[in-house]
Amino acid sequence: MQQRKDYRRVPNFNLVPLEHRKPTVSFRRLSLRFLLVIVIVAEAFLIRNLNQQKSSLEAAIDTAQRKMQQIDKEIAIIANVQGKDAATLEAALKALRERVGGLDKDWKALGMEQPNWSAVIAIFYQSKPGGVQLTSLNQSAERVTATGTASDYRTLLDYYYGILASPLISQITLLKSASAGSSVSFSLEVVVRMTGK
Repeated sequence: MQQRKDYRRVPNFNLVPLEHRKPTVSFRRLSLRFLLVIVIVAEAFLIRNLNQQKSSLEAAIDTAQRKMQQIDKEIAIIANVQGKDAATLEAALKALRERVGGLDKDWKALGMEQPNWSAVIAIFYQSKPGGVQLTSLNQSAERVTATGTASDYRTLLDYYYGILASPLISQITLLKSASAGSSVSFSLEVVVRMTGK
């Protein structure tokens, strides 16, 4: 059982005169005003960004114009060189090119007479059989001295002939070998073949 309450409608009596009443703004008008404020703020930011871009572009244009003026001055100086000066400059340039070409040939010749040291060092380690321990490698001019120990004389001879078999080695000399207990200490001197010869 539901009871229904009936309310009587009471008339809205506003006793404030119309001149003093606060005007009521509808939601639609309020949202339009808010939208207008947002548009104005967005335009202000957009104008500010455009002004910043304009100033940076103007600075870049000024820099480019100054550089172009410098280049134009240099071109004018080069263009104003008389025929005699141009011939002198051309002759000096030709002589300089010949000297550089001669230096390049000398540099290549020097490079051809140098051994490939990384390949030479690799030979000492690639030719090493089991039982050989290298303690030092010393290089002077075109010679390399290797010192170390081997497990026995047979292993030392295998190492000796393994190094000699390389095409980069022209000569090998056993400087010393001494038996020290169960191992053999040795010193080898290797003459490296020059690549340009």
